[in-house]
Amino acid sequence: MRSALIILLVILAACSQLSSRKSIEESGISEIAKTKLSEARELIKSNNLKRALAKLSELIDDTISSDEKALKYNLKGVILFNMNEVDKSILNFEVAEKYSPKDS
Repeated sequence: MRSALIILLVILAACSQLSSRKSIEESGISEIAKTKLSEARELIKSNNLKRALAKLSELIDDTISSDEKALKYNLKGVILFNMNEVDKSILNFEVAEKYSPKDS
């Protein structure tokens, strides 16, 4: 059962990455958040996962919108999953879901 949940989370994370790129470009995400998220993605591509986490930590929750928090925690979940910290990644995906805009 846990394996199925992990596989589902990986698929959802991959899909949400695609939709989050579109929503970053089209929504009211601040320029600072766009920059930090983009920098974190570049660090992930170069396999600098710890630096990518540090870059995301520069986005302080008290100063960013709910949409920005959803993107931050989703990306953090992806990074942690890639670092084989599955339990932490699941927690971050759950936080991201909490802040994600709900479909009407």
